[in-house]
Amino acid sequence: MRPAARIKNWMNQDEMLQWIRESPDKASYRRRMAIWLTYAGRVHAHKVASMLGVSTQSIWAWISRYNALGPKGLTRRKQGGRKWAFMSIDEEKKNLLNLLKHTKNSRLPNANTVKSAIEKKLGKKVSLPYIYKLLKRNNWPGVEYPAKAEPAYQRTGDSFRKFARPWKRKT
Repeated sequence: MRPAARIKNWMNQDEMLQWIRESPDKASYRRRMAIWLTYAGRVHAHKVASMLGVSTQSIWAWISRYNALGPKGLTRRKQGGRKWAFMSIDEEKKNLLNLLKHTKNSRLPNANTVKSAIEKKLGKKVSLPYIYKLLKRNNWPGVEYPAKAEPAYQRTGDSFRKFARPWKRKT
Protein backbone atom coordinates (compact mmCIF):
# COMPACT_ATOMS: atom_id res chain seq x y z
CA MET A 1 0.00 0.00 0.00
CA ARG A 2 1.13 3.51 -0.73
CA PRO A 3 2.58 5.46 2.25
CA ALA A 4 0.70 8.39 3.81
CA ALA A 5 1.50 11.94 2.74
CA ARG A 6 4.70 13.54 3.99
CA ILE A 7 4.46 16.51 6.32
CA LYS A 8 7.33 18.97 6.43
CA ASN A 9 8.92 19.41 9.88
CA TRP A 10 7.96 23.00 10.67
CA MET A 11 7.63 22.13 14.37
CA ASN A 12 8.15 19.16 16.68
CA GLN A 13 5.32 17.04 18.12
CA ASP A 14 4.96 19.01 21.37
CA GLU A 15 4.76 22.32 19.52
CA MET A 16 2.25 20.84 17.11
CA LEU A 17 0.02 19.60 19.95
CA GLN A 18 0.14 23.05 21.54
CA TRP A 19 -0.66 24.59 18.13
CA ILE A 20 -3.73 22.34 17.82
CA ARG A 21 -4.92 23.22 21.34
CA GLU A 22 -4.66 26.94 20.57
CA SER A 23 -6.86 26.80 17.48
CA PRO A 24 -9.33 29.72 17.57
CA ASP A 25 -12.33 28.03 15.98
CA LYS A 26 -13.73 24.70 14.81
CA ALA A 27 -12.61 25.09 11.19
CA SER A 28 -8.98 25.81 12.07
CA TYR A 29 -9.05 22.96 14.61
CA ARG A 30 -10.19 20.63 11.83
CA ARG A 31 -7.39 21.79 9.48
CA ARG A 32 -4.76 21.43 12.20
CA MET A 33 -6.07 18.01 13.21
CA ALA A 34 -5.76 16.85 9.59
CA ILE A 35 -2.09 17.81 9.63
CA TRP A 36 -1.59 16.12 13.01
CA LEU A 37 -3.23 12.86 11.94
CA THR A 38 -1.17 12.74 8.78
CA TYR A 39 2.06 13.64 10.60
CA ALA A 40 1.88 11.66 13.85
CA GLY A 41 -0.53 8.87 12.96
CA ARG A 42 0.65 8.39 9.35
CA VAL A 43 -3.02 8.17 8.36
CA HIS A 44 -3.90 8.34 4.66
CA ALA A 45 -5.72 11.40 3.32
CA HIS A 46 -8.96 9.58 2.47
CA LYS A 47 -9.17 8.15 6.02
CA VAL A 48 -8.46 11.57 7.56
CA ALA A 49 -11.17 13.03 5.33
CA SER A 50 -13.73 10.47 6.50
CA MET A 51 -12.75 11.01 10.16
CA LEU A 52 -13.10 14.79 9.95
CA GLY A 53 -16.08 14.84 7.60
CA VAL A 54 -14.43 16.76 4.76
CA SER A 55 -13.39 15.89 1.23
CA THR A 56 -10.09 14.22 0.38
CA GLN A 57 -9.36 17.14 -1.93
CA SER A 58 -9.53 19.51 1.08
CA ILE A 59 -7.09 17.35 3.03
CA TRP A 60 -4.60 17.38 0.15
CA ALA A 61 -4.99 21.16 -0.22
CA TRP A 62 -4.36 21.70 3.51
CA ILE A 63 -1.32 19.41 3.46
CA SER A 64 0.18 21.17 0.46
CA ARG A 65 -0.43 24.63 1.98
CA TYR A 66 1.12 23.50 5.28
CA ASN A 67 4.16 22.01 3.53
CA ALA A 68 4.67 25.14 1.43
CA LEU A 69 3.96 27.90 3.96
CA GLY A 70 4.08 26.26 7.36
CA PRO A 71 1.45 26.74 10.08
CA LYS A 72 0.56 30.19 8.74
CA GLY A 73 -0.48 28.58 5.46
CA LEU A 74 -3.60 27.13 7.11
CA THR A 75 -5.03 30.47 8.29
CA ARG A 76 -8.10 31.54 6.34
CA ARG A 77 -7.79 34.45 4.00
CA LYS A 78 -10.73 36.78 3.59
CA GLN A 79 -12.27 36.22 0.18
CA GLY A 80 -15.72 37.75 0.21
CA GLY A 81 -16.95 41.27 0.46
CA ARG A 82 -17.39 44.16 -1.85
CA LYS A 83 -14.99 43.85 -4.76
CA TRP A 84 -15.53 47.15 -6.54
CA ALA A 85 -17.54 50.29 -6.18
CA PHE A 86 -18.21 53.57 -7.94
CA MET A 87 -18.01 55.33 -4.57
CA SER A 88 -16.92 54.42 -1.08
CA ILE A 89 -19.63 53.68 1.47
CA ASP A 90 -18.94 57.01 3.20
CA GLU A 91 -19.35 58.87 -0.10
CA GLU A 92 -22.60 57.02 -0.76
CA LYS A 93 -23.98 58.01 2.65
CA LYS A 94 -22.88 61.61 2.16
CA ASN A 95 -24.54 61.82 -1.27
CA LEU A 96 -27.77 60.25 -0.05
CA LEU A 97 -27.93 62.64 2.92
CA ASN A 98 -27.27 65.53 0.55
CA LEU A 99 -30.11 64.31 -1.64
CA LEU A 100 -32.41 64.15 1.38
CA LYS A 101 -31.60 67.76 2.29
CA HIS A 102 -32.53 68.96 -1.20
CA THR A 103 -35.91 67.24 -1.38
CA LYS A 104 -38.78 69.67 -1.14
CA ASN A 105 -41.19 67.44 0.77
CA SER A 106 -40.56 65.13 3.68
CA ARG A 107 -40.92 61.94 1.62
CA LEU A 108 -37.93 59.90 0.51
CA PRO A 109 -36.95 60.42 -3.14
CA ASN A 110 -37.80 57.58 -5.50
CA ALA A 111 -35.20 55.38 -7.20
CA ASN A 112 -35.24 57.34 -10.48
CA THR A 113 -34.49 60.59 -8.65
CA VAL A 114 -31.63 58.93 -6.79
CA LYS A 115 -30.42 57.41 -10.06
CA SER A 116 -30.25 60.76 -11.84
CA ALA A 117 -28.47 62.38 -8.87
CA ILE A 118 -25.89 59.56 -8.68
CA GLU A 119 -25.34 59.64 -12.45
CA LYS A 120 -24.80 63.41 -12.27
CA LYS A 121 -22.30 62.93 -9.42
CA LEU A 122 -20.39 60.10 -11.14
CA GLY A 123 -20.57 61.45 -14.67
CA LYS A 124 -21.63 58.07 -16.05
CA LYS A 125 -24.78 55.99 -16.34
CA VAL A 126 -25.70 53.47 -13.66
CA SER A 127 -28.35 50.78 -13.68
CA LEU A 128 -31.49 50.76 -11.57
CA PRO A 129 -30.47 47.51 -9.80
CA TYR A 130 -27.27 49.32 -8.72
CA ILE A 131 -29.42 52.08 -7.22
CA TYR A 132 -31.62 49.60 -5.36
CA LYS A 133 -28.54 47.83 -3.98
CA LEU A 134 -27.06 51.20 -2.96
CA LEU A 135 -30.26 52.13 -1.12
CA LYS A 136 -30.47 48.74 0.57
CA ARG A 137 -26.80 48.92 1.56
CA ASN A 138 -27.50 52.25 3.26
CA ASN A 139 -30.62 50.94 5.05
CA TRP A 140 -33.24 53.09 3.37
CA PRO A 141 -36.72 52.00 4.49
CA GLY A 142 -39.07 50.32 2.05
CA VAL A 143 -36.51 49.71 -0.67
CA GLU A 144 -37.36 46.74 -2.84
CA TYR A 145 -36.77 46.13 -6.50
CA PRO A 146 -40.17 46.15 -8.21
CA ALA A 147 -41.40 42.77 -9.37
CA LYS A 148 -41.85 42.18 -13.08
CA ALA A 149 -45.42 42.13 -14.30
CA GLU A 150 -46.51 38.65 -15.27
CA PRO A 151 -47.47 38.10 -18.91
CA ALA A 152 -51.12 38.31 -19.86
CA TYR A 153 -51.40 34.65 -20.85
CA GLN A 154 -50.35 33.58 -17.34
CA ARG A 155 -52.94 35.75 -15.60
CA THR A 156 -55.88 33.85 -17.00
CA GLY A 157 -55.60 30.09 -17.06
CA ASP A 158 -57.03 29.00 -20.40
CA SER A 159 -56.39 32.13 -22.48
CA PHE A 160 -52.94 30.81 -23.42
CA ARG A 161 -54.51 27.87 -25.18
CA LYS A 162 -56.88 30.18 -26.96
CA PHE A 163 -54.06 32.36 -28.34
CA ALA A 164 -51.44 29.65 -28.84
CA ARG A 165 -53.48 27.40 -31.13
CA PRO A 166 -55.55 29.53 -33.48
CA TRP A 167 -56.43 26.52 -35.68
CA LYS A 168 -58.38 25.01 -32.77
CA ARG A 169 -60.44 28.14 -32.17
CA LYS A 170 -64.14 27.78 -32.62
CA THR A 171 -65.64 30.66 -34.47
